[in-house]
Amino acid sequence: MKHQRYGMSRLLRLNLARFLPLSALATLCLFLHVCAPGSAQSQDSTSTTRSAQASTDVNAWFDAQQAPKLRQDVLDQARKRRENWPDFKPIDLKQLERLGIARIEIGRVCFYSDVDLDDELLQIPEALNAAIPKILEFFDLTLERLPTLRVEAFLIHDYQKFVTLGALDGPPDFLHGYSLGDRIFANLQTENYYTRFLLLHELTHTIMHELFGDLNPQWFSEGMADYVAAHVWNGEHKNLQLAQFPQEEKLTPGFARLRQIRELVRAGQTPTLREILNFQPKNFADVSAYSWSWALVAFLLNTEDYRAIAETMPYWALEPHPNQLFIDAIGSRWGRLEFQWSAYLATLDYGYDFTASALAFEPLAPTENTSANVEVASCQANRGWQNSGVTLHAGATYRLTASGRYDFYVEQASRAMPFEAPGATFFYYDNHPLGRLCFATLPAPQEQTFEDFYSSAMTTPSRATNEDSEQSNGSVSRSRRAQAPTQPKRLNNLMLDALLDPLDFDSPSVVFTAEYDAILWMKVNAPSRNLAQNSGDVRVKIERSSK
Repeated sequence: MKHQRYGMSRLLRLNLARFLPLSALATLCLFLHVCAPGSAQSQDSTSTTRSAQASTDVNAWFDAQQAPKLRQDVLDQARKRRENWPDFKPIDLKQLERLGIARIEIGRVCFYSDVDLDDELLQIPEALNAAIPKILEFFDLTLERLPTLRVEAFLIHDYQKFVTLGALDGPPDFLHGYSLGDRIFANLQTENYYTRFLLLHELTHTIMHELFGDLNPQWFSEGMADYVAAHVWNGEHKNLQLAQFPQEEKLTPGFARLRQIRELVRAGQTPTLREILNFQPKNFADVSAYSWSWALVAFLLNTEDYRAIAETMPYWALEPHPNQLFIDAIGSRWGRLEFQWSAYLATLDYGYDFTASALAFEPLAPTENTSANVEVASCQANRGWQNSGVTLHAGATYRLTASGRYDFYVEQASRAMPFEAPGATFFYYDNHPLGRLCFATLPAPQEQTFEDFYSSAMTTPSRATNEDSEQSNGSVSRSRRAQAPTQPKRLNNLMLDALLDPLDFDSPSVVFTAEYDAILWMKVNAPSRNLAQNSGDVRVKIERSSK
């Protein structure tokens, strides 16, 4: 093969979700890559057997004394691999003008394109060059780690020109982009933002491969490249910001990861975390695999409980079982992670505020016990789902009465307005009136390992059904009917469904019958991006019927 860079087992880092049918030669190269020791497909990624040695190993990565040496060893191994890479055949500059291919060299980037470049596309080489030190900084490293790095970037309209030039061997085996050593490729996209994003994505792969020696596990490699490449580029001031969570869809045209996640979650097509961890190259033939991988990496990096693990994972690329190290690092917090992941997916939206939306496992204010059958809890308007501190018991009927006002930010009015528990029916968000107090009943998260969560028989009821009936006092009775015990995926759906479609206070007082023991969770309905602009709280009296 003309563009051999590594040993055959490390030959290609192809962006597999973008493949067209492969040639026989490319198929062979791909087979050798994904079946090599340490590659994504060869890993027993979610082994349920955990050895004492594996636990010791993962703990060392977070030990202040041992971790620096472990990291340095990985960087040194990767550097030695890099030193052994042969070079590509140089581009024949004499052919460029004849083929109508522009060449722009800026800093460490040499950019080639046969596209009729508008002003924004002409800025791509500057953006790529600006990205190199920023990607290294993202991983807490400097350019000293890659002193000779020089990237060749190809933006393609007519691939045949690049075959003639010698940059491609034949029709490209990708739909959008791929990286091969320190060469990155992208086909021209309809949206300039997404064209630039693809090249930044591939550049991130190139730098991660050179820094850490490989790109494993698959979900983390693709999710991290997407996460870093999501950007804001100011062409006038030549300013690039990487790793930017999308604030509005119109600001990231073509990058539809977040919108796709919201659509799939609401269509009931959410994979389990175990399924995401087991993503193989073939899964990325569906772009949704990229979306789930991006969403999981974003969640881990922005959730305090797991940030250190996500920041360590690049150093596990050469480990034979990086997924197992991830599982061991989470340890007995896996049940808690599943709960947090469900709350994240249920509320994920543009401008997501990870701090305000973080699940409050402990009550944010003390619960008052006014009598044997009455408790009073509060719900803060500037936070996401909150544990009320109140346990509801199977078969008991409760009257929930809300009181108090809170200042609630209304995006459409660009100001805060006073609200009570029923909210404002003239604006809706996620099928509920804006500012309405919502509640859900879910079991308290358990201390469970990955193996416990996915192997034990689940006895928690599946998604309950709401049965509304008018009472003589005008309140609404809502009951949840338990169904048969379920498997883990169904338990995940229970948590997600309950938070996606919660019950709510359509009047200041509601009556509720619990058919299984559960914690009462509450939140005020609002887009995550606006939570921090709310203030105040609502008090809820939970009165158990004496019947």
